[in-house]
Amino acid sequence: MKTFAMALLFALTAAARADAPVPDVRMDEFIVARASDHPVVRTWGVSTCVVLTLYDASNGIGALAHISAEADIPRSLDAVYGDMRRSGAALSDLQAQLFGGWRTQRGGVFAFHSTSPEMVAQIKSWLARRDIPIAREETLVDPAQPGPFKPIRSFSFDLRDGEVTDISPGPGLGPTRGDDPAEDARFARTGLLQRSPFSFGAGAAPRP
Repeated sequence: MKTFAMALLFALTAAARADAPVPDVRMDEFIVARASDHPVVRTWGVSTCVVLTLYDASNGIGALAHISAEADIPRSLDAVYGDMRRSGAALSDLQAQLFGGWRTQRGGVFAFHSTSPEMVAQIKSWLARRDIPIAREETLVDPAQPGPFKPIRSFSFDLRDGEVTDISPGPGLGPTRGDDPAEDARFARTGLLQRSPFSFGAGAAPRP
């Protein structure tokens, strides 16, 4: 009887999690989550921004950060890393994936200076200091040229196996930075990415 009750409780818990909303990570926001809590997380409308994922396969714990040029990248990633540590992730097993960003266009109707290459360089420098290998990279597309990747992309991150899937086209440019004016003001003041309300440690200010 006890075994049946435990099995029923497990089934009901699994069903509740299956029906739970998929967290959407906004621009200049990050999430740290376990696969048992949020099997899949998503982010939308990635153009000149860069998306970084970190994944600990042994514990099914992952992080996704949607980073704009306005972010303080080293300090923000220190906060993400700190939440990964506090969540119980095996930091020595982390692997990274990088997506998004545009190349600088030096001529033609699409000419503009992109901040994406500098952002990618900063993220790679941070990863190197933490000895985190890059398992996959799809960055710095040319928005003016046809190619395998769209200039505006959306992604899902499966925390059960670490797979990142391009789910473009997404719903337009996707959710913008947070809805809380106080959080927007804090970001403008500090450059620190906001923590998703679905994230491990939600409710506390992101800190390294």
